[in-house]
Amino acid sequence: MTPKSILALVDGSPLSEATLDTAISVAKLFGAQLEALHVRADPATLVPIVGEGMSGAMVEQVMDAMAKSVEGRAQRA
Repeated sequence: MTPKSILALVDGSPLSEATLDTAISVAKLFGAQLEALHVRADPATLVPIVGEGMSGAMVEQVMDAMAKSVEGRAQRA
């Protein structure tokens, strides 16, 4: 059975390039279509996890840092 489509997760981490290189090689080997998927995290969803016991200013700083991290990963992806 030959795959017709390959889905590669590209998260913008340092390993994304290796992931894409491998996916490209496998797609070429099987003559398959390659699709890349990047999912952005929503920093607001982390507030209930990291926000307990933190001041509003600290939560805001954490959310700002996460937003910058998410944007940076999206740009690299």
